Amino acid sequence: MRKRIAVIVGPRQGEGLRMALGLTLSNDQVDVYLRGPLREPSEQTRMSIEMLREVGAGLYVVEGSEEGFSPVEPKELAQRLLGYDLVVPY
Repeated sequence: MRKRIAVIVGPRQGEGLRMALGLTLSNDQVDVYLRGPLREPSEQTRMSIEMLREVGAGLYVVEGSEEGFSPVEPKELAQRLLGYDLVVPY
């Protein structure tokens, strides 16, 4: 059975995005919630984001805006998290 996984990416953005990408290997639905805009994204971070898009991961930004990420208000995030099988803060 396919699980729904939310990854909340905090200060260590590059590592969090890379970890979220790894979670997609089990064919689960992964949604990434970025806390604030990207800070000086490296080439590896950009590649992780592009690969997440390619595999159909949901990309959201909380409290800010980021190109290619859908904005989500903190209150809406709280409601959404109730629908996931697993929530991973990173």
